[in-house]
Amino acid sequence: MGLVMEGVTIPENGGNVIMDGVAIDTVMMDDTIVWQRYKGPSSPITVTANKILVAGTDFPHNTNVTVCMAGGGGGGATDYRSISGQENGGRGGGGSGCVSKVVNLPKGTSVAVTIGAGGAGGAAKSAHPGADGGTSKFGSYLSAVGGKGGTTNNERGVGGAGVNGGGSGGYNFVNGQGFATNGGNSSGCGGNHSGGTTNTSQKSYGGGGGAGGFGNGGKYSSTTPLNAGANTGGGGAGGYGALVSASNGGSGKVVLSW
Repeated sequence: MGLVMEGVTIPENGGNVIMDGVAIDTVMMDDTIVWQRYKGPSSPITVTANKILVAGTDFPHNTNVTVCMAGGGGGGATDYRSISGQENGGRGGGGSGCVSKVVNLPKGTSVAVTIGAGGAGGAAKSAHPGADGGTSKFGSYLSAVGGKGGTTNNERGVGGAGVNGGGSGGYNFVNGQGFATNGGNSSGCGGNHSGGTTNTSQKSYGGGGGAGGFGNGGKYSSTTPLNAGANTGGGGAGGYGALVSASNGGSGKVVLSW
């Protein structure tokens, strides 16, 4: 039950105020607005680029609003370690899974939304790690760090670490002693998603990218590994020795629902 005055109930959840059977937009007391119905976009709203949101204009004020977000996915790595004539496949980047929080903000509150960028994949013809994904933010209320970039080393190594429940990147084995692996899966408020695939019967192929909070990880290809999709938070796929560059991680996303 919300505020009650002279038979008029003002709901706490931002719903309509009914007076004499008619929905009204504004309730005033002593010439002061004490309640005003939200007239902005309907739920949910999706933010895919940096933007300023205002409570009461872009999303409801004085209402429980769920914020679900992912950061950028890590970029895949290349690994050029020719040992006994065998090149190594690079590790996939880690995905940024989703985090969520319920906020309830007064009318007019301004919130800066930042969308984390996907990490760049490593270049071919040398051992290049992937870059970490960027952090997404909903003002100071909630943030989601980006997935870790794929690594390069002379040992069997896991791919870039997934964060916030995102999948870790796939990997390969040093000196071709083993097969490439797919990226890890993710689950959360953005749904269930799959790690990027690779040819798991090949010894020097790159690992798949880890799944992000809003989409799959990057898929490995012996010609051009596919970037993780934009606004998925997925990790990029690893590269192939001296021949193929690794792919980029996907950027993040913020979704508001009520």
